[in-house]
Amino acid sequence: MSQPTPCQLRSRCPADTMSIADKLAKVCIPGDFILLTGELGAGKTVFTKGFARSLGFDGLVTSPTFTLVQEYRGRMNILHADLYRLESLAEFDDLALGEQTNLAGAVALVEWGELAKPSLRTQYLEISLRVLQDDWRLVTISGSSASWDSRVQSIDFGSLKVDDSLQERELLRN
Repeated sequence: MSQPTPCQLRSRCPADTMSIADKLAKVCIPGDFILLTGELGAGKTVFTKGFARSLGFDGLVTSPTFTLVQEYRGRMNILHADLYRLESLAEFDDLALGEQTNLAGAVALVEWGELAKPSLRTQYLEISLRVLQDDWRLVTISGSSASWDSRVQSIDFGSLKVDDSLQERELLRN
C-alpha cells in the first residue's frame, strides 16, 4: 500500500492558521496525538490557539516552554506540550504524555513534536508549518495511519488548499 500524499495548505495570516486548526479539531477524538513542527515563529502556538477555541476553551493559550505541559479544558480537554527545552527522548518519556492524554480523555498537541516521534507508540498527525515569502505559511498535514488520512481527507479546506498552478509552485519554491 502506498503512502498517501500529505495535504498541503497555505496560510496567509494567523486567522488562516487558526481556521486550519479549527477544522482539524472537529475531527479529533480523545487520545489523539498531534505533532506540531516548524521553526521558531512558524505558528505552532497560533495553531494551538485556534484548536483550543474550536474545542470551547476561551482562556489564554501560551506556549508551555517552561512548564512543558499545559492543560486546557473545553468540550474535549487538550494537553499542550512544548518539547523545545528537552534534551533527550528519556525526558519526553518521563512526561508520560500518552498516559496523561488517555487518563484525561484529551488530545495532545506537541510543539517541537519531531523530537518525540522515535518514542511514540501511538498513531499521530503531523502538522508542519514552514514560513514562506511575505509571512505566508505552508502547512503540511500528514497522518501516520489510515484513520488519520481518512479524517484529514474528509475536511473541506476550501481556498486554503494548495493547487498546482504555476503561481503556487513559485510560491512554494521560495
